[in-house]
Amino acid sequence: MGFSKRLLILLHLMDGERSVSELVSLIRGSRTTLSQHLSGMAKLGIVKSRTQGKRRFYSCTSEQAKMVVSFLSDLADRDELPIGKRSGKGSSSWR
Repeated sequence: MGFSKRLLILLHLMDGERSVSELVSLIRGSRTTLSQHLSGMAKLGIVKSRTQGKRRFYSCTSEQAKMVVSFLSDLADRDELPIGKRSGKGSSSWR
């Protein structure tokens, strides 16, 4: 979940399965990049996919990932997310 797109994907999958087309429109990335992220997360057992006709649907299957997303969501709801710079070379701000 080190990439913001992966976190966004998981946020959108928390409410249930979504098609790749839905995720592309919600996350506003390229279909290729999104598919690469989904494929990587599927290999790690974080998401699973099913095919219906020509459409592929994904859902989050990792309880650990759901717990992390829920934790971060709770922090955001309470406005307790850290503000500032990440440590390390080439850092960027959290927000």
